[in-house]
Amino acid sequence: QPQYGIIPHCKFGNTVVRAHFDSTVRLVCSSPPSPGTNAKLDFEVSLNGIDWTYTNFTFAYFEEPVMTSIYPDMGSIEGGEMVYVNGDKFTNHTDPEYFKCRFTPTTLQLPPKESQVEFINSTTIRCPAPGGWPQGDDMIVQVTQNGVDWDEHHFDYSYYSVHRAFPRSGPSDGKGGVIVVTGEGFKPKAGPKCRMNGTESTPLSVSHDTIRCAIPPAEGGKDYYGNVDFAITPNGASWYPFDGGFQYYEQPTVEDIDPKMGPSDGTGIINFYGDNFRADYPLAELGCKIGTAKGKAQYVSERQVK
Repeated sequence: QPQYGIIPHCKFGNTVVRAHFDSTVRLVCSSPPSPGTNAKLDFEVSLNGIDWTYTNFTFAYFEEPVMTSIYPDMGSIEGGEMVYVNGDKFTNHTDPEYFKCRFTPTTLQLPPKESQVEFINSTTIRCPAPGGWPQGDDMIVQVTQNGVDWDEHHFDYSYYSVHRAFPRSGPSDGKGGVIVVTGEGFKPKAGPKCRMNGTESTPLSVSHDTIRCAIPPAEGGKDYYGNVDFAITPNGASWYPFDGGFQYYEQPTVEDIDPKMGPSDGTGIINFYGDNFRADYPLAELGCKIGTAKGKAQYVSERQVK
């Protein structure tokens, strides 16, 4: 207590400052300004300003870094995407345990998640985007070097999710429809791409919940039958491959159907006769269409489905 001459102090290197008595187990002191930012300073405590404890703790100063951008600015809800923060004056002199990124949802009613920062150099740091989100959402990304003071740049980051792609097979002549990839959180400005058999292409269209990819002709020709890889990248950086890829087949021909009319309630069976019908690959989904009404088809033989 002051009347007994006990006035707590803190010492940062060789600089002494007064401390505030908070409780018998807690002192609070403000760090003094320091011209040097490239060294860790010994931190000591004294109750009389003369006799100092040896705490074995250090305190490091850092110059406020300049942050200009992050890349990529979106990733999968599964997490793991490395997010690079570009700027200047980054340092690794502070405690790595408190060098973190924070991802705060803007619409989901969930607490923010943090991940450890990896120091690359004075102009670049990176951190993994945490996963485990129930759905895509826009995030605010912030960085702290001491676990307390977060930057005020508020970079935007968003999460996407990929649900499915349909169809997963098509004619080798490339005259089929398009592959529609459904999900959420897609953005045209993020640079999404499609990749078929190692060849990248720009999507035909992109919306919040769909990416439409063209089906190119098979490199093996219009009679080619076989499987090729198929993947998309919603952010132009990380690829999402689909198990089984994409199956090419020779377009079947229809020579006749029987019967040619049936009840409008949809209980009739139609037999299609022709050639090159097949259902011997995992991605086969046989169907038929009358006008705009679609139905499932059942394989009977190479020359018949119903």
